[in-house]
Amino acid sequence: MSELEAARDAYLESHHPQTYYGAKAVRKVEEREGALDPIQRIVVEHEGYVAGVYKDTKGIETSGVGQTGKYMDMTFKQSYDAHLQDAKRFITNYDSLNEKQQMALYIPQVYLVEPKS
Repeated sequence: MSELEAARDAYLESHHPQTYYGAKAVRKVEEREGALDPIQRIVVEHEGYVAGVYKDTKGIETSGVGQTGKYMDMTFKQSYDAHLQDAKRFITNYDSLNEKQQMALYIPQVYLVEPKS
């Protein structure tokens, strides 16, 4: 993609955010941030991806992969990593769990809910 095409796409996305779901959302995020791991892929498929800022169904300003609050200005992977650190703080044996167990805990309990300190 040329610099001109990238600038055009960035302008269009910032003024008319496009929403992507499922595999299309994964492709868009991977174009921007590189390959996703299996849990990251499921989060993106579930949440979808919006290339810009929008108001979610509750009227909360949101961007990217359902990112709100302090996560809005992060890339998806930065947001994911921040949530993962929270998971490891609250679920002390997280690293010893298999991938399916981590997925079962991470997606509904960690990524979709901001943990309380």
